[in-house]
Amino acid sequence: MPVTGIYWINTPLTTPPQNMVPLLADHLGKRHQPIYSGKWSLEHRLFRETIPSSTTTTSASSSSPPSNSQSPQPHQQLPAGGNYMQYLSLSHYPQKLIVSTPSAIVTLDCEFELLVRLGLSALWSPRLTLRGEGVMYEVDDFKVRIANIMQGNEMWKGVLVEVEYAPCSTLAVAEGVIRGFVEGLGWPAGRFTFVGKGGGRRVEGEEWSVLDTGRQYCEVLRMGWVG
Repeated sequence: MPVTGIYWINTPLTTPPQNMVPLLADHLGKRHQPIYSGKWSLEHRLFRETIPSSTTTTSASSSSPPSNSQSPQPHQQLPAGGNYMQYLSLSHYPQKLIVSTPSAIVTLDCEFELLVRLGLSALWSPRLTLRGEGVMYEVDDFKVRIANIMQGNEMWKGVLVEVEYAPCSTLAVAEGVIRGFVEGLGWPAGRFTFVGKGGGRRVEGEEWSVLDTGRQYCEVLRMGWVG
C-alpha cells in the first residue's frame, strides 16, 4: 500500500478559511500539472470514557465488535485515566471505520458501526465532531487530498493535506520524498505528521497499511480539538 504523509496548517492566516483549499490548489497548479480527480471527505469523532477503565474492560468484553486486524479490540488494554476513543471515516476507504484508542487501533467494516455504538454507548461519552470536505489531485506518482477541517458549520480548525506516494510502501524511503514534494510547493507553514508502525516506532522494511494512515489522521485531528 502507498505511504501517506499528513500536512496540517492551522496557524493564523490572512487568507479567509474558505479560500484556503483553492489557494493550496493554485500553488500546486503553478508548480506541476495536477489532474483533478474529484472530491473527498472525512469525519472524525472523539469520545471520552465515562466509567473507570477496569470496569470498561470487564463490562465490554462480552460485546467485542468484529475486526479484520490483528490489533486489540478498541475497548481493551486501555490505560487508567484520561481515556479517549476516536472514530475516523474516510471517503477513499468507503467500507472501513477506523477506531483508535491510546493503546490500540483497528478497522471495522462500516456495517458494524451501529453495533459498536449500541454496545459501547454506556461506556463512552461523545464529544464534538470534525468534518472535512475538499478536492483530490493526481500529480505524477503522488495523490494529493486537500480539505478544510470544520467544527460544526462555522468554526474553522485548519487545513489538512494528505499526500500519498504510490511507488513506495515503506516509510523509511517515502518520508523524505513526500516531505520534499510538499516543501517545494511554497505552501503556508504547517506541520508534518509521519506516524508509522506502533505509534511512531520505525520497523525496517515493514509495509504501510491503512492502520498507519488512520493513525496519522487520528493524531492530527485529535490535536485539532485544541488547535
